[in-house]
Amino acid sequence: MMPGSRGLPRFVAALATLAVLSACTAEDRDQQLEQVDTIQIPVADTTTRTNFNVDDPTLEIPTTYPVADGDLLTLVWSDEFDGAQLDPETWFFESGDGANFVGDGGINGLPSGWGNNELQWYLPDNAQLENGILKITARRETVGDFGYTSARITTRDRFAFRYGRIEASIKLPSGQGLWPAFWLLSQDSPYGSWAATGEIDILEAVNLDGQPGPGGLGGGNDIFGTIHFGGEFPANRSSTVVYTPSEDVTGGFNTYALEWDEFEIRWYFNGILYGVQNSWESAAAPYPAPFDQPFHILLNLAVGGNLPGAPNGSTPFPATMEVDWVRVYSGEESAGDPAAPGIIPDDVIYASDPNETVDLVFGVDYTGFEPFGSGSTFNNNVTFDSSFSPVFGVTTGNGYGAQVGQYAIVGFSEGFAATYERLVFKAKNLNNDLIRVKLLPDGDYLDIDLAGSTYSTSLGDGWYQVVVPIANLTGAATATALLFETDDTAAAPFTFLLTDFGFSGSAGGGGGDHGAGTAGVFTETATESTIAVTSITNSIDFGGNNTIADPASTAIPAFEGDVVLSIDYQDSGSTFGGVVLNFGSVDLTAYDTLNFTVDTSGISGFADLTIQIEPPGAGASGTNVALSAYTPVATSGNWATYAIPLSDFSATDFSAAANLGFWNPRDGAGLAFGTLYVDDVYFSTEASGGGGGGGTGLVVNGGFDDGFNGWETFDNGGSVTIAATGGSDGGPAANLNVTAPGNPTIKQTLIGAGVIGPNQTFSVTFDWRGTAANGGVITFQVFSEQANGGVTKTDLVQGGDGFPADWTTVGPLNFTSAGTAAEVADGLTLEISAICGGVPDCVSDLFIDNINVEIVGP
Repeated sequence: MMPGSRGLPRFVAALATLAVLSACTAEDRDQQLEQVDTIQIPVADTTTRTNFNVDDPTLEIPTTYPVADGDLLTLVWSDEFDGAQLDPETWFFESGDGANFVGDGGINGLPSGWGNNELQWYLPDNAQLENGILKITARRETVGDFGYTSARITTRDRFAFRYGRIEASIKLPSGQGLWPAFWLLSQDSPYGSWAATGEIDILEAVNLDGQPGPGGLGGGNDIFGTIHFGGEFPANRSSTVVYTPSEDVTGGFNTYALEWDEFEIRWYFNGILYGVQNSWESAAAPYPAPFDQPFHILLNLAVGGNLPGAPNGSTPFPATMEVDWVRVYSGEESAGDPAAPGIIPDDVIYASDPNETVDLVFGVDYTGFEPFGSGSTFNNNVTFDSSFSPVFGVTTGNGYGAQVGQYAIVGFSEGFAATYERLVFKAKNLNNDLIRVKLLPDGDYLDIDLAGSTYSTSLGDGWYQVVVPIANLTGAATATALLFETDDTAAAPFTFLLTDFGFSGSAGGGGGDHGAGTAGVFTETATESTIAVTSITNSIDFGGNNTIADPASTAIPAFEGDVVLSIDYQDSGSTFGGVVLNFGSVDLTAYDTLNFTVDTSGISGFADLTIQIEPPGAGASGTNVALSAYTPVATSGNWATYAIPLSDFSATDFSAAANLGFWNPRDGAGLAFGTLYVDDVYFSTEASGGGGGGGTGLVVNGGFDDGFNGWETFDNGGSVTIAATGGSDGGPAANLNVTAPGNPTIKQTLIGAGVIGPNQTFSVTFDWRGTAANGGVITFQVFSEQANGGVTKTDLVQGGDGFPADWTTVGPLNFTSAGTAAEVADGLTLEISAICGGVPDCVSDLFIDNINVEIVGP
């Protein structure tokens, strides 16, 4: 219905018709008679009496969702046309020949004839309400050079929507040269002007009960739907679907509907799907533009134009397009992209995919299903779900006086569950998102909040993947049945769905049973006891970067079990970011080591990570360590396993440990972003502690147990070496030696980047000894660094020639960082130099060990 290539024809107010008549004489001979009949076409009354436009209408764009099979539709807008006249707050009344049309992208006016060589002049009052019906009437009357009038009404600047279902009940007029339409145009699209902004024609018909138009479309009983897209005119493109209904579209009212989502548009006639479009583009933006913006509604009856051609003598006037109602619906919010595939258990009881082998077989491994006294009913072939089909449906009953769903798989061999590591299943449509799991006959209920539990993760489309360690279910040793159950608070019956359920792993399998003296935090391996993670906190909740944890991720192969904890660190403009695994108040004094395995390959340039155990809170000194201070005790592919002595968390109250945090991944330039994968987290009692080496807190490798890893070294006329057994504890130490003019130096940058804030108090401690003579000195400095380098504040930690002959501990010495966040964006730099000037026989021989920096105050 929008512009095409055109000329500008005009029609006069009176048509002279030359009629060649034939008559019979007595001799039965044809006698040709000529006469000229002048047909007078009335002049239209252009006075508007009813349909006046209003200034400053209110634009309504409700939130609507795509429609999926089985959705309960919600009516969000309608006009039933039951009033005395059209509401100008709902409809805008176009007038004229298109010269005054206003469209997206700065369109102000179209070529006469609405850009399509149409022959009508639109008048507001050609649209009227009569007995609950909107009637848009085309008349044979003149306005200036135009020989027809009609009406075009739109909801522009009044109502628009994006996605959902729109439908109208319409009776179409017949006649050559008539062009009724029900369609959508963009509302304030960012993509420029037509057709880069798009057009959706829900219903068009031309020349009904007549012949096709000049382009071959229309005639007969054909209707069609079209999308317009591509570039701005004349670089526009279109795609049309044509349908010939069995019902006469001019004989009565029919329902014309369109369903529209992000990637597909569907056309319906009286509920019959007859057209689908899912391929389009816009020159202004990537797919799915342009049909990812709100559109408004148009109804009109055009006369003539490029598509139908002109009316002829058979065309009935007046001609009327009748509309009983127009309605817009939203689908259900949960409808959308299909759920992620999730996990298939090793030993399947039930799976949607028919290619999956059922390992635990009815009549062989178990005897049946049981609703007990609930009155629940089962259906093992539910096919209406949009993500998985078929699935197992359980409909609640009121056998206990309330709506409860119970589904038990019974008749297993006693103790069957104890042979597995994990119960695995997917669930959907649970009242309050709560599912209860129990091993019968002796187990206790495990209540799983699907939306918040660490056992579950959202797959999308309302589905949750659930993985429960058998160690967390009681009664496994005597179990003969598995029970799934709902709560009892639903007001009406409902059906919850299950699929892909069964068991995985062998008891003692996976990453290996950690054995006695262990407590699992995030592990699918059977352990002596388990610390329940009650929630996971995102740092965005208190001003940090958005950091999203998924405790049932299958994005990469797990280190042990089926799932990993993925942590997506996002840049939200803050100076810190992390997640906290909360477990309340747990006594960990029986343990001495924190163990976990991480894959850092999802964070580009990864260099460091802060690990924190609270209380006290707020990042208090002594509650956190830098991962880079430790050497992995084992590696497997990208996985690295760490064992950190709890004694390194010197200030943490382990008698009431509240949480474990993974904070502020860093690269060589500051905070780093991406995904960290964590697996097999547990506390243990180790005979000789964990796998770190000297130096804790924020400094990397402050004890030089890993050589100069984490440090930069500069000989500068002297030497920088590792004294393998010369450290304060008999281990390694750094040795800076110079006996001629020079200044051998070691330096570490980005200390505490993203952790240390402005005006924050930090402490420095170190062990040192050495010899100085004839002007030999030491300088030990700490610098606050702005982003990408640049010193903003300098503090001298140690200087001069007073070297102690024996190992001496210095500190903690307190300092304050620079005063703004920008000035400390790259944290701190430590720089230590042994210096000799030009004095003959100068000596500066420095040994240094156990360098540490900790945050000690706000």
